[in-house]
Amino acid sequence: LEGAAQQIVKLLKRETVIYDVKDGKLEHPLRRVPQGEEDITIEDEACEEQAAAWALENNRHAGTGTDHFKQAKRQYLAIRVNSTVYGVVGIMIQKQPLDAFENSVLLSILGECALALENDKNVREKEEAAILAKNEQLRANLLRTISMWLIDLVENLLSVTRIEEGRMQIRQSAELVDEVIKEALKHTGQSRTGRTIKVEEEDELILAKMDARLIVQVLINLIGNAVKYTPQGTDITVRVKKEKAENAERSQV
Repeated sequence: LEGAAQQIVKLLKRETVIYDVKDGKLEHPLRRVPQGEEDITIEDEACEEQAAAWALENNRHAGTGTDHFKQAKRQYLAIRVNSTVYGVVGIMIQKQPLDAFENSVLLSILGECALALENDKNVREKEEAAILAKNEQLRANLLRTISMWLIDLVENLLSVTRIEEGRMQIRQSAELVDEVIKEALKHTGQSRTGRTIKVEEEDELILAKMDARLIVQVLINLIGNAVKYTPQGTDITVRVKKEKAENAERSQV
């Protein structure tokens, strides 16, 4: 808008006002006077503002030389692309109407200005759309994370309640420790971002008698705590080994 006003004043040698449009209303105008000329005082500025507002609302010329607000000292034109008005310009006319060449120059400047404003609007809308999409993705990720956390929390609370009430049924069976660890790691994928989890185990397959469902939950809790209380880039190790008990051999994770 500033550039358009400067070009109009430079080429047409006429005092020019130019309004930006925000939320369908005219903003405070930029006013430019040709170099070397005195500022022109207009007694009825309210009439000028009404003519500019009419040009905005109706997307048509207003002011001197038109059928609307003839008493105005300026002629007001909408800066527009099709039906979208991006601004309004007022050109001082008084007793010197624009000739055909001046009118052509004016319309060319306003056309370029309108296209520039539309391009700027499109860029801003794309940026806003990208921000909204990113925020929506972050929101979805957060909800998924919270959902996994709530599931674990509820499961833990239910398990504790069953133990306290003596209702916990332990279903022991011989299980491959390696498979139990793999199952636990499947449920920690979303929460361990930025951390590497290593599993160290003996070469031979290790069988242990356990309630696999409960041990999986124990491992999920332990790994979750390790992730929660360590900085990103930390290596977390799950180590499996056999130990000799006093009366029997046992497996330990």
